[in-house]
Parts: sequence; C-alpha cells; structure tokens
Amino acid sequence: EEPSLIRVNLTDGSVETLVEDVYVSFLGAGEDRVLLAVETFAVPPLSQEEYLNQHPDGNYFAYLQAQLSEHGSGGTELREYTPDMSSYQVLTKGNVWVSSTPFLTRYGDQTLYAVDNALYIYDLSTGQSRQVVDEGILRNFMMIAGQIIYLTQSQGSSTLAIYRTDLEGGPAHRLENEGVEDGAVFSFSGECKDYIYGLYHGEYGDCQALLTKEDYFAQRYENIIPIS
Repeated sequence: EEPSLIRVNLTDGSVETLVEDVYVSFLGAGEDRVLLAVETFAVPPLSQEEYLNQHPDGNYFAYLQAQLSEHGSGGTELREYTPDMSSYQVLTKGNVWVSSTPFLTRYGDQTLYAVDNALYIYDLSTGQSRQVVDEGILRNFMMIAGQIIYLTQSQGSSTLAIYRTDLEGGPAHRLENEGVEDGAVFSFSGECKDYIYGLYHGEYGDCQALLTKEDYFAQRYENIIPIS
C-alpha cells in the first residue's frame, strides 16, 4: 500500500486521493477545516511520479520507509487544511503524536493530540486548541462519555496513573483502577447510550464486558456485565 489519505463519496462510491507521499494521521474534520498530523522527512524524498519514472517496478512505500530509516524524520507537522484540501497552515511541528486508539480521540467537534508530553484538545468548529495537561510522561489518551481520559507516569517511576477531566476544562480526578499501577484494568473499545464496552482484566476476571458509564466513573467494577 502507498501512504495516502483518500475520501470516498458514499453516494456514488468514487474515491479521491487527498494527500499522498506522506505518512498521515487523521485527527478529524469540521465544516471549515481538516486536521492532520503529517510526518515529514529530514531529506525530502522523490515524489511518487519521480520514483516510478526511475524505478518502474519499484515499491514506493518501501522506498519511503527506507528514506526514513536512513535519514530520519524531519518531525511531525500538525496541519489545518481547508475543506477542499487545497491549502493548509502548520499549527505546530515537532514530536506531534496521536493516541494508540485514535478512533476514541474524537468526540463531537473535539479532538485530542499530544506534543511531547503535553496533551491538547482542539475544537474543529472554531480552530482553537487548549492544553489539557503537561505533567509527567504522557502514555495514552482518549475521550469517552464526554470525558477526557489520560494515562501518565512520573519521571523515573513505573507507576501508571489514570485521570479523567471534563472536555470544558477544570480539575483532573485520578481513577482508582482497582489499585493496579501497571496498566488499565478496563480497556475501552467504544460506547453506546448508557454503556461503555471493552476488555476488562482485573479483580473480577478477564472478559469482554459492558459497564454503565456511571459505574465506570465511580469505579464500580463489581457491576461489570461479561459478554464473552
């Protein structure tokens, strides 16, 4: 496969390539903007057309991987594109990264991204971003049930702490996590109206499970509903 971002028209099934020749993470789209994290190259590579002109039977994706391996990354740009993808502005560049569960980092018009160990929330409707936290080593983050969940470690410590905070801001609250300090006992897969669902591995067993949102935030894992 070639690194690219495509748009599929659900009416007629047509496919349009929006961004190519780069490694892209899609952070979300609003009415007036599209937010992408785009990895750049320390040494600019050949375009796909240039490469295939020189190597008709070559693998362009493998070539890009080799370029990154040999010359390194030039950093990741957080780009805000116009809706038609014709132009963009770079909001920040450096160690920009997204969650290992990117499908859980968007909630309505809000989306999350990180720069080093600082976590930010970005409003796709306004184009404004706000820092959520910059404390310790940020390990992962997501949004569920209208709350931001993030996992951090202190420098020199293996203890993992899990916090929740409101999308609108305010104080963070540490979750008990059954006293476990080396991982989350409930790993989200998604949510519906009243429940969250995912993989539970804790005091009450190991299983795919449902848990009401109220019980999750109260950390009442004795009320899990095993589904497998």
